[in-house]
Amino acid sequence: MYNIWRLIDVLLTTMSREIMDYTPVIIAGELADWIVIYLQLNAG
Repeated sequence: MYNIWRLIDVLLTTMSREIMDYTPVIIAGELADWIVIYLQLNAG
């Protein structure tokens, strides 16, 4: 879970620096939670 959070954090930070002049609407923790929920729902 921590590795997923770190990856998403790096991607969102990079995108926000290169593309946007503002803070992203979604934070890394929320996106990581959504990914984990999606993976759990589609695992079986």
